[in-house]
Amino acid sequence: MNKTAGVLIALLVLGSPTFLPAEGSAEAGINRIDLDFRGNAALIINTSGKSTGFTFVFADDALPDANNEWRFRRLKPYLFHIKHRNWQHHYQINTGRGEVYRVTGGKFGKMGGSLQTMSEISVDTAGSGREGTPGLIYLHFAHAGISYRGDTGRCLVYFFYTVDGALRQEFVLHETTEWSVCAQSPQLYHLMVPGWVDHWMIDTNAGQLYRVIGSEFCRPAARRLPLAALVRVFN
Repeated sequence: MNKTAGVLIALLVLGSPTFLPAEGSAEAGINRIDLDFRGNAALIINTSGKSTGFTFVFADDALPDANNEWRFRRLKPYLFHIKHRNWQHHYQINTGRGEVYRVTGGKFGKMGGSLQTMSEISVDTAGSGREGTPGLIYLHFAHAGISYRGDTGRCLVYFFYTVDGALRQEFVLHETTEWSVCAQSPQLYHLMVPGWVDHWMIDTNAGQLYRVIGSEFCRPAARRLPLAALVRVFN
């Protein structure tokens, strides 16, 4: 599924997720499922096209942003601001130093405000974009994941970072991508987003996430590939 190389994945349109039931829904006893990825999650910013694209990638599977929920500003060839529409704050990315800062009290797209250096996020670049900007900017997360909330039927992307030694969690509530979730059985849940050829399956008993290849959504999986993610279930 979606095993596109980083450059090609970044060219996809990033999606903002909302969980919608398909063919079935999660069991009533499941209030929340977290899929926790360690070291294999990233946000890719593609500046090489007419408009800037954002794509979250988890274990090589892309979550495309179809409705421009993210904003991007170039301050200098190595300095950029990004902001999700549900955030009051924004981030400043310094590709020269390879650092990301959380900015409060400043104006998006302008210098200033209070900057806090965010650890646990590394920065890489590739290619050439507009006006000397890197074509691709990668934010690699040491710890990130996807959280399905049964009470709202929504999905949150989250990641952790450290500021001054304190661990913090950031949430990205995507509102426009239509996720599908189906309970094949009380312990097996199938997940997918539009554009995926394959899909994911969660075995809540085994605590394992799989990529299901070549099988119909919400049907027994003929071929499945284990993915490196911790599964946490909240009843």
